[in-house]
Amino acid sequence: MKKFLLSSCLSLYCFFAVQIDAKAQYVIKDADKQFELYNYAKAVDLYEQAYKKKETLHAAERLATAYANMNDYKQAESWYAIASKMAGSKPENTLGYAKALQSNSKYSEAKVQYLTYIDQKKDVTERQKDVWLSSCDSALKWMKNPKKVELINEKALNSAQSDWGATTYQGGVVFTSDRTNTGFESKESSPFLKFDGAILVLNQKKVHRF
Repeated sequence: MKKFLLSSCLSLYCFFAVQIDAKAQYVIKDADKQFELYNYAKAVDLYEQAYKKKETLHAAERLATAYANMNDYKQAESWYAIASKMAGSKPENTLGYAKALQSNSKYSEAKVQYLTYIDQKKDVTERQKDVWLSSCDSALKWMKNPKKVELINEKALNSAQSDWGATTYQGGVVFTSDRTNTGFESKESSPFLKFDGAILVLNQKKVHRF
């Protein structure tokens, strides 16, 4: 009788374990779809559900990346810390952890992670090493000796939407923007980032977009 009960309990345990794993895989699949559509807010909710059901490296990595892409560096730091310590973790998770720490003004900790990544990836150039490590050292130095600076808001270019990645192009400025683009239609329900360009005359504050 005891053997029968033990066998029954074991069978039930295996059954529920398989069910939980199957459900986690289904949620992961849906999360991956949202991630690939850049719907990071939806993706993180699904990945967190999946991670609670089954702690996988894939879910942790995607959570870290999604939060970083949403500029939520506090959460990104937390998930990169988890992912970088999991079995089978890639060096890129350590690099992501370092960048998240740096974004959270934890420069000493970030430097440690950069050094860890450099040790993991032997092909990092000396120039790149210097950029990462010097940026942390410089930030610590500036924090100890702050200086007043003036930030000028170029209102002719800035908007209430997300505009970033500005760079010079053919005598003007181009940048990425999520401003409304009424000329674009998509069958997929996914965010669309408009490539916006501007010719800026600083002294007259004139902008021409294309």
